[in-house]
Amino acid sequence: MTQEIVDLGGPAFQDDPHAAYADWRRTGPVRRAVLPSGAHAWIVTRYEDARRALTDPRLSKRSTPSAESAPAGGSRTAGATPMSASIGAAISRHMLAVDPPDHTRLRRLVSAAFTARRIEALRPRIEQIATDLLDGFDGRERADLIDEFAFPLPIQVICELLGLPQEDRDDFREWSDAVVAGSAAGPRLAPALESMVTYIHALLAERRKSPGDDLLSGLIQVRDAEDRLTEDELSSMVFLLLVAGHETTVNLIGNGAYLLLRAPPSGSGCAPTGSCCRAPSKSSCGTRVRSRPPPSASPPRTWSSAG
Repeated sequence: MTQEIVDLGGPAFQDDPHAAYADWRRTGPVRRAVLPSGAHAWIVTRYEDARRALTDPRLSKRSTPSAESAPAGGSRTAGATPMSASIGAAISRHMLAVDPPDHTRLRRLVSAAFTARRIEALRPRIEQIATDLLDGFDGRERADLIDEFAFPLPIQVICELLGLPQEDRDDFREWSDAVVAGSAAGPRLAPALESMVTYIHALLAERRKSPGDDLLSGLIQVRDAEDRLTEDELSSMVFLLLVAGHETTVNLIGNGAYLLLRAPPSGSGCAPTGSCCRAPSKSSCGTRVRSRPPPSASPPRTWSSAG
């Protein structure tokens, strides 16, 4: 029996992916699929199979050297017009695109700058941004939670985290919109990536001359013995923060609101209305994240017989 090749970018899957995943888990360990970028892949949906695949050294986050069509930024940049090698390198040297020991090294260096103190210091500003966005709903019968709150919130927070000058943020948001849209941005994507990388490199040069208390300055200054992040690793970290930080936050807010508006399962400890939803516990938030996780899949892996 020939297995149907599913389209992960099509409405049949996008409208209810969880039902599709449940069906695939019942009918077989793997499923052939076309990703939203147009690339072909095998989807592994059962827990034990996925765990084995993710720990198999023959499956790599790096694209194979012979895969000339593989986009430098992964599936996010697939479909963009060809970009220069320098731009590709400036967005692909991050943790989601490398395997150990490179991944271990990058994580160690980045963790030294991404401190709890730095993130906690942003809490009042994040709360103010969220409050200002929600205030825009006052006096209205209808509002779009995703377009008017979930989407702009992480972009504004990322700008604060990186310490971007106020006068540059409109341009950065415009580039970010194209990058977050990925292949759906069409011809806007490659120019946006080039403009963003050029801007980030200029900002890195400025932060080296005049460091601040922002994350970018922290990433520049961090070192482990004689090791430190390269220019491409620094710009790739910004790319990763933008893509991973934005998309997961948008999806988390949307999924969380959807689940809170549904009747909770018996004994869940949280109802759609009431004080617990005004200040949900960490455990109830964790339950919602696990039941409807922000990312729909792990980063793709490429088979290598040399692993």
